[in-house]
Amino acid sequence: MGRPTRILLYSDAPTTGGAEAYVDAVAAAAADDGYHVDVAIADTDATRPWGERLLTAGHGVHRLARVTTLRRPGAVLRHAAFFARRRYALVHFNQVDPWSCASAIVAAHATGHRRLIATSHLPNTTYRVPTPWRARVAPGYLRRIVLIAQCHLDALVASGADVSRHRVVVNGIDVPPMPSATDRGRARATLGIDDDRFVLGAVGRLTAQKNHAWLVRALATVPNVTAVLIGDGPERDALAQAIASHRLEDRVRLLGARDDVATLLPGLDAFAMPSRYEGMPFAALEALAAALPVVATDAPEFRDVGGDTDAVAYVPLDDDDALAVAIRALSDAPAERRRRGLAGRARVESAFRRDRMLAETLAIYREVAA
Repeated sequence: MGRPTRILLYSDAPTTGGAEAYVDAVAAAAADDGYHVDVAIADTDATRPWGERLLTAGHGVHRLARVTTLRRPGAVLRHAAFFARRRYALVHFNQVDPWSCASAIVAAHATGHRRLIATSHLPNTTYRVPTPWRARVAPGYLRRIVLIAQCHLDALVASGADVSRHRVVVNGIDVPPMPSATDRGRARATLGIDDDRFVLGAVGRLTAQKNHAWLVRALATVPNVTAVLIGDGPERDALAQAIASHRLEDRVRLLGARDDVATLLPGLDAFAMPSRYEGMPFAALEALAAALPVVATDAPEFRDVGGDTDAVAYVPLDDDDALAVAIRALSDAPAERRRRGLAGRARVESAFRRDRMLAETLAIYREVAA
């Protein structure tokens, strides 16, 4: 028997989030499919625990300095040396914004790697900003470009772009068992919130992109709602100040980063995603799988999530009154919440299963490596 085919999954994200969860899942599936999997990650304090988890899972892990500017070429040269010393049958880049991984793609191609693909977790159809030259050159070296939402491909087609190398593989999750009354009671006990309270939850890094400040403003006009914001990030202090200025300390809680989110979701009554933009958010899929109705920004990605159901209520970006109305409508109608939550769970079960995502991704591996 010959040696397993060596492949590399690459991410230059300085922190961890949905894209890194995607890498975990794909790496595990590829290893199960017989590949020898290496993973290259950014060498930052925030990614070190992720690297340890990858090592524990049995993958080879390489920590590389991030390429933040070409004015200091040391990191680029180290990337070139890394790829020159190794031969991979396929390299799978994971782009967390339109310009990430670009220098690594160029370095891999320059050192003879030709079977290159990338998953675009946040394409420029979402950002709509100018990109540096290397991010305009790098896509030309890719055999396949994987998009995680149909709306991203639709936008490219509408722009007249060549999409012959693009494939849509929407994100997927392992759908957990339907939450029980016992699960809800345990979650409420952990949160320290009475069962008769309406609880709205949000999960995500506290950044400008996630736009939690909008949610705080809206909650100031919706009484009898308790909100829990799970996550940490650079906006934490500003959010704490906003919560204090609106006198919401008794109703809006900053829980910080948690590793028990799955066990807390059954304690919520509804879920909010006020993001300015998203790719295909795992947090929304996990909330729907927990049978929670979702209030989200009226963006194409969230409409892809909701599909033809009414599990997701769409609100114009930064419209405080509209967001407050949507939250109030859910807090006042428990039977409607239940119906919409079940519709969302059925939507995830039919369209966003992880085994489908992984099978389609591995099919692209075989297509490119053939």
